[in-house]
Amino acid sequence: MNKQPDRDDFVDHACYFMETIVSRCLEAVDQRLPSKEKLEIAQTFAASVVEAEDKNILPLLCHKGRSSFERLIMDRIIDLMDDQRFEQFLSDLSRQREDLVFNENGSTSAAVRIENALSTLMNSSKGRLRSAKQKKEEIDQKVQEIRKYARLHTDLDKLLKGEISYKSKQTLVTSLPDAVTQMLMENKAKTAIAIIKKASEGLLSEDPALRSDTINAVVEISEMLINAEYTDIMATLSPQLIRWLKAKKTVSPEVKKIVFQLKELVIFLIKEQRFNDTNHILETFFTLMTRRRNGYEELRDLADQTVREISDSGVVEILIDEFQTDRNGKRKQVANLLPKFGAYATEPLLVMLKDSPSRTERARILQAVTDIGPYAANELTSQLQEAEEWFYIRNIILLLGEVGDGAHVNHVIPFLKYNDIRVRREAVKTVSLIGGNKKESILISMLSDSDQRLFPDIVEALGSMKSTKAVPYLLKLLTPDPDSEMDESAGKIIDILGRIQSSEALAVLRDIIERRGAFASSPLNETLVRKALQAIDKIGEADDTIQSIPTQRIPLEKHETEPGDQTNAELKVESLPGVDEEHRKRWAELYDTLTEDEAKVFFHTLKEGVCTQGKLIYKQGKKNSGVYFIETGELVLAYDQGEVIRPFGKTDVDGWNDEEVWIKNLSPGDIAGYESFLLDSVFTTSMRTLSDVKLRILSKADFDAVCGYFPGIERKVRAFCESRESINDILQQYGMERRIDHRFPISGTVSLQFFDNNDTPKAGPFTAKANDISTGGVACITTIGQSLLPVVTQLRVRVKFNLVFDNETIRVEQFGSVVSVYKGNAQKEFRLHLKFDEIPVELLEVFPVTGNARLEDPNQSGGDDIFLRTVIPT
Repeated sequence: MNKQPDRDDFVDHACYFMETIVSRCLEAVDQRLPSKEKLEIAQTFAASVVEAEDKNILPLLCHKGRSSFERLIMDRIIDLMDDQRFEQFLSDLSRQREDLVFNENGSTSAAVRIENALSTLMNSSKGRLRSAKQKKEEIDQKVQEIRKYARLHTDLDKLLKGEISYKSKQTLVTSLPDAVTQMLMENKAKTAIAIIKKASEGLLSEDPALRSDTINAVVEISEMLINAEYTDIMATLSPQLIRWLKAKKTVSPEVKKIVFQLKELVIFLIKEQRFNDTNHILETFFTLMTRRRNGYEELRDLADQTVREISDSGVVEILIDEFQTDRNGKRKQVANLLPKFGAYATEPLLVMLKDSPSRTERARILQAVTDIGPYAANELTSQLQEAEEWFYIRNIILLLGEVGDGAHVNHVIPFLKYNDIRVRREAVKTVSLIGGNKKESILISMLSDSDQRLFPDIVEALGSMKSTKAVPYLLKLLTPDPDSEMDESAGKIIDILGRIQSSEALAVLRDIIERRGAFASSPLNETLVRKALQAIDKIGEADDTIQSIPTQRIPLEKHETEPGDQTNAELKVESLPGVDEEHRKRWAELYDTLTEDEAKVFFHTLKEGVCTQGKLIYKQGKKNSGVYFIETGELVLAYDQGEVIRPFGKTDVDGWNDEEVWIKNLSPGDIAGYESFLLDSVFTTSMRTLSDVKLRILSKADFDAVCGYFPGIERKVRAFCESRESINDILQQYGMERRIDHRFPISGTVSLQFFDNNDTPKAGPFTAKANDISTGGVACITTIGQSLLPVVTQLRVRVKFNLVFDNETIRVEQFGSVVSVYKGNAQKEFRLHLKFDEIPVELLEVFPVTGNARLEDPNQSGGDDIFLRTVIPT
């Protein structure tokens, strides 16, 4: 008798018993009994065994039978199992096999037994049936996938050809990630890019379901592109993602994913020295990071965190190195990119500024920090507290004057008494720029006890701010007595008194002029008298916001009675000087389209004007007075709304209206007022100066005269103006809303009729196509007559419409006014923004409207003249 091996587990003992006892018994039965009796015994044996617990059946499965009788018994046992028990055996054995694969100390004999059990199960009739069924399902699935992709490729091909749209085949969107992945695997990158671009159109769809499906698909696609390092394709997709991101107000999981993927793209591109490819992404992050409007806090924090993470990845060091060395010839690209890192680029730039021996390099750094704006100010004040070298201190103070505000002036005040005169001079300038309410008193206090070398700087600063409080102090310093000692500082004081335009100085200035005989004894005295005369002239000028500058202008009105006299016209034009070259270069886009005669006449028709800081140039709602070409200085465009957003934190801008919302800053090379000028309408924004400015102004009367002189010039000037970025474009780009009341994208038609102030009908009714509606007004497109345009903003308008939704109809009639007019896409088509005189109560009761809502013109939809509410203001 063989000795039993030393085995520890129950399965080993059971298998040994099966191999040595049961197997031999079954083999003996197989040899001695006829087939019919064996079949009955097998059936009885199997029925008995199948009732046992799994752990007792397992040893039988693990044994690889030696006879047909054993195999017959195992088939019967397996046939008697229900499907659930059969599948459970397969699952348990498969899991045990996986465990042994990952267990380096696993038993070889155990692995053999598991393989035997799986083989026994799958070679049974039940197992073979299961395998056949599984194979059929796999084949069916492959056939379905082939058919699905065939249909998908057909639909995608039609989509690219413009034969279908996503709205008609919305199921395309959910299939896009797999389709794009397949195309990339087949090296069809161009087709994939075209599909991705087409798909992105759904990101800003009016259909919420389509928007949701599209962003989910785009998130999945962009994640795949980043993970698979398809950075070129991701860079192609990024503009569409940016447009979608700009329209968001809250942080959703999809927003977080897109921002993360864009962040990874920026880091990769910068490390690859592809700086320009990241510009639009970083600009968007910077815009979101610095947006101060209420309701955007979470999005602002996400953008700030993202820029910080990009900075921490080491890319700022790459940018700084290229900015300093220009090793790859991309310094200009980097100079454009660094400001978009805000405060995170300030410290390394200042470190470079401190150590730089090159004046040219320091100038570049100063410009870069200035471009960062107020977001560099905190780092500047921190550096100012630790700085030691006079030149570094002066540069920081200079920068604070460019980017700081009233909150930072206290850091500068101690340096008004610094031991180096150059630092003190810079401190005076900076205090005058950012000192807010403090600056006037600070500078006036320095007039009497200050270093005489600082006197011209202090007086100049007081003159720039037109400080009337400084006049008494300046007059004390200005002694008109010819016997008194006077120097060149007196001339400076007289100039400043003229700039301040205070009548309080007139008596002293006249006294100087009356004693001109006594002053005539020296060139200095003659200069003082001349300056006093000029100062009195300035004080006596009309208090116009924009002061005219004497300039040679062609008297076009002389030719209006003889428009056909071209000979006379040509002689007059030839006698004119040429166009100022600096002006021509600044607006080359316009002047390149003009003939030389047209250019000369147009240039000399422009009026020149200057305006000081903090003045209102034009006011929203007032009749347009011209187009403003900005030569020097900085201005700001804003519109009225009950929210305060100041440009770059400038809380001390004189005359700033707390109800005005910042749109954009204007600088040399920009123009303003052109949209409403072309339509002979009212200003749709207000414009104020942020510094002293110089302008050239094209008035409507002068432009009409030029057009009479050269008929073709109107088309050229109009094309130039219409090529500029519109106010509406800016608002959409930054997700800004002109209306306080929430807009609802409900389209349809409305009826418009215009009345004068006496309720006398003047024009209409017109049918207009509505773009959206709020409780405060309607935006619509109509084809009102050209003759109505000049007066449309001066008339009252009656708006009628039916709001149809959910089988209900709300009828509204409301009076209001046209607050802005823009040129539409089609000829003779205009976009009107209408403001209701009063909020319609019926709209308040139903807004927000959900579901499919539309507007109908009651005059066209069969409506009668009975409305829920009629408001006719007296």
